[in-house]
Order: sequence, then C-alpha cells, then structure tokens
Amino acid sequence: MKKAPGISGEFMPGAPESSAGCERKMSLPSPIEGPARPGPKEQPSAGSLPGWNEAIRKLWLPLFFSLHLLFTAFWIGLRTEHVLIYALVLALWAANDRSRLFLKAALPFWVFGACYDALRLIPQAWTRQIHVADLYKAEKFLFGLDLNGVRITPSEYLSSHATPLLDLPAGIFYLMYLPVFFAFFVYLFWRNLALARRLAWCFLLLNLAGVLTFQIFPAAPPWYVTYYGLGPADPATPPHPAGMLRFDALVGVPIAETLYSKSPDVFGALPSLHVANPVLLFLYARRLGRSWGLLTLGYALGVAFSALYLNHHYVLDVLAGALYAGISYCLIPAGTARASRTRRPSHRRAPVVGVITLWRGNRRNQRIRL
Repeated sequence: MKKAPGISGEFMPGAPESSAGCERKMSLPSPIEGPARPGPKEQPSAGSLPGWNEAIRKLWLPLFFSLHLLFTAFWIGLRTEHVLIYALVLALWAANDRSRLFLKAALPFWVFGACYDALRLIPQAWTRQIHVADLYKAEKFLFGLDLNGVRITPSEYLSSHATPLLDLPAGIFYLMYLPVFFAFFVYLFWRNLALARRLAWCFLLLNLAGVLTFQIFPAAPPWYVTYYGLGPADPATPPHPAGMLRFDALVGVPIAETLYSKSPDVFGALPSLHVANPVLLFLYARRLGRSWGLLTLGYALGVAFSALYLNHHYVLDVLAGALYAGISYCLIPAGTARASRTRRPSHRRAPVVGVITLWRGNRRNQRIRL
C-alpha cells in the first residue's frame, strides 16, 4: 500500500475523494515550506488620489510655516525676525533630507515661539489680578536679609551692590539663555537624535506650562516694585530692562532695551523661564558625562544669580522655575519610555511566534506521516 504523500499537497491516484480532501486540508502551507506567496495588491478606488497623500507628507511642514507667517502678517504684524526665520526655514527645507529632518526635530521651538508671540492678541481686560505686594512680602519673609536694621529682598541687596565687574557677565548669562539652549539642541541632533527630539518636546512642555501660569497667576517682577511701588499694578505697564540697562551702558548698544521693548508679557515672573530652561539643559547635558554636567550646572547657577542681581526675579521665581524644569524632565522621559514599552513587544514577539508556528507545523506534519 502506498504511503500518504506528506505535506506536498498531492494525493494518491485512485484514493477516495474524501481522503484526498482531508489530506489537502491537513497539508496547509507551514513556515518550513518557505515564505507564503503575497496576495493580490489592493487596488486604489477610483476616487482616491494617492499622489495627494505623498505631496501632503512631503510639504506639510513648509505649508505649516507659511500659514503661520500669513497669520502673523494679518493678526500680529510682521517683524524683521519673522521674515528672516521663515527664509531660513525654506532654505533648510530645500537643502537636503538631513536639513528637513532637523526642521521636524526643531518644530517644538517654532510652536512655542508662535504661541508666545500670540500672547499679544490677549486683551488687557482679560488680565487677572496681578500679584505684587503678596509676592514681595513672602520673599522678604522667607529669604529676606537684614541691612542696617531694614529687611530687604535678595534682589534688592544685590542691586544695591552692583558693579561693572558683575554687570557684564550677568548680562551675557541672562541674554544667552535661549541661544545656548538651542545650540545644545543642535549638538544633540548630530550626536543623539532621539535625545534631541525628547529635549525639544520637553522644552515645549516646560515653556507652555510657564506661559499658562503667567495667565492664571500674573506676577510682577522685582523691578516693578522698585519703579512703581506695591500696587495695584497697571496691566498696561510697559516692559523694562531693569538692571540690564547697566549692561547696555557697558557695551554701548541698547541690546536689552530693544529686546525688552518687544516683550508681550510684562507680568510673567513666576516661574522664571530664564532659570527653568538652563536647569532643563543641565538635566539633559549631565547624561552626556560628568564634564557636561558640571559645565551646565555652573551655567544654570550663573543665570539664576543674574536673574536676582539684575532685579528681574525673586528667589521664589527661581525655585519655581527649577521645579517646573524638573517636572517637565520627569514627564517627557516617562511618556517616551511608556511608548517604547508598548512598541517593543511587537518586535520581540515576532521571533517567538515564528518558533511556535514552526513547532506546530512540525507536529502537524508528523501526524500526517503516521
């Protein structure tokens, strides 16, 4: 009597039809027979336009930048920096794939800049009660210093002991907090793209949280008390460079005065984003090594000192900024780690599934041969 043909899918001539049908069912293709044949490709429907999908995938970012530029032109008003940044964006997009990847990674910086610029559209009538005296008194109670029998805040003490030897480095530290942060992002982009992306999204979370706090809890900076008293504060108060005027006098160029004249938010002192961003920079840079950690920690402490010395922030603002940075740092890595844990099993599971399928196929073939 002839043996059953195994897994070949054939059947013996003259065998009953039911037996052949049974063998055909039992001899389904298994992983040991080689890869399965690909099925027929799904044909696009008559109304679909696959070319449009590809065009949108390639052009969505320059379209986004263009729409934002139009929005700014009609609702806020174009400034020189808007046009220059937009021209740089288009040049990077047209350059090569690497520069386009950089634009995508740096998108959170543009998003925050757009949101911060749009604060000009918020009517002053919507401004909540501005905190002036309560913050000043809390600062004196918690961190006040006794000078000639009078209790003053640390920022008042440092301002009264100003010297050109400190004005210059303090001004540089205070002005460069964002350029230094972005320069570190560019470095990370070339060294560790995943970490650079995480840093950018953490920057967005931190600064949006800070700006939202400014709207919910408007806080007057120390210089407001120096020039206008303990309030009540006027929402129409123009921005002021405070101690940065001494820096302008040293360099002979009104850098700080020009920059602060464009500030859309005067009562955004708590938390101090000037301190929060260098602290966030330190939290990421320390992962690159001890030298990076020490360097950026010194930089963050220098910015914190400058914020007090230049009469722009209280110690309360500095501590709140550091706290916001720490919370943002903890939230973003946790979110990315959770996402990676949900994706990783699908890659690890594939070899296991293949082994189980192969084992089942062998067992099935053994049963057929018996």
